[in-house]
Amino acid sequence: MSSESRIRSLTKMVSYRIVIVILLMAITYYFTGDLGQTTTISVVFNVAGSIVYYVYERGWGKIEWGKRPTPAPAEARVLLPLAVQLAAGRKRHGIRED
Repeated sequence: MSSESRIRSLTKMVSYRIVIVILLMAITYYFTGDLGQTTTISVVFNVAGSIVYYVYERGWGKIEWGKRPTPAPAEARVLLPLAVQLAAGRKRHGIRED
């Protein structure tokens, strides 16, 4: 199963929002010519947009549709069966693990 950590979602959100803030401020200033309005519009829009984006990403993270399972590292594929075999051998021969 593949999943995304909260810190990864937050990092993606912040980096995306920086790009959007710059774009929105440029467009808003072009149309209004007023730095005060540009700042107010940009701050309100981006705070709301950040919250919506985070919730949206976390929601999609819970949906398994379209995800591919993350393969186990090569070491885990080799060592895990070996550990299981060793444990079974100890049990079979009456070896205790204390």
